Amino acid sequence: MLTILLADRDEAIFVYEKLLIQSVTFRYMTVKLVDDYCIAIDCRKNKHMSIQKVVIPVLVDMVTQVKEKRIIDTLLREKFFFTDRAEREEIMKIVYVIMREGHPMLQDSFFLNRKKIISKALQNFFFQIPSSFSLDAFLQFRLRAYEDYLLEVTEYAIDEYKLEQEYQGFIENLRKNINESQGSVAVIHVYHSQTFTLYNEQKEWIATYTEKEKIIDMLVQLAPKMICLYTRFIDHQIVVTLLNIFQESVTLKHLHEFKLHEKADN
Repeated sequence: MLTILLADRDEAIFVYEKLLIQSVTFRYMTVKLVDDYCIAIDCRKNKHMSIQKVVIPVLVDMVTQVKEKRIIDTLLREKFFFTDRAEREEIMKIVYVIMREGHPMLQDSFFLNRKKIISKALQNFFFQIPSSFSLDAFLQFRLRAYEDYLLEVTEYAIDEYKLEQEYQGFIENLRKNINESQGSVAVIHVYHSQTFTLYNEQKEWIATYTEKEKIIDMLVQLAPKMICLYTRFIDHQIVVTLLNIFQESVTLKHLHEFKLHEKADN
């Protein structure tokens, strides 16, 4: 008889239902939900195979599909004091983006191989076929590196979240300034190749910029009712920022749509 101890009923039900499905194939294995925290597994024969083929894969799924998110959420609440659920959900999204796409300060292979790492640690634990297993204790004492990894990823996600909040605050302040300004300019044409060149409504040259801050400052001062932005790089940082600031006031056009007797900066 093997007893598995979980943190609460939700975790116990998750593991129990997965084990129950597998027990249909492994007919010599019976599974019982003892209470809200405990599952009992009885293998009439080949206990080692049942653990390797059924119990360990189910526990790996439990950790990566359920426990992982709970650990991160607990870190956000108890270590970093994010009490707002919506904030925690936004940071959680960033955590998984970092884990999928990598981070220059992280060991990217850990996320990609975490199922193998967890599985290997479980195999080592169950080698002696113990009579009981506590998932929380296992994570704390046998998978400390995994929890440390989740903490590190969470810290980087919080940094990115705060930067994004600062960026959004910056954008909102610029929008407010534009809405409060008495700008009388109807149309500004912005031609973007290697540089950003501004023209008035008659397509007379105003200025050419290479720095993000200067072109944004100029356009905020002019506060045009409409910006015609000619570019082939719609994902360029400055282009994205201008779209975020001026929103529906920006009309994107291709470079060849810009007509000028004297050719614009190329």
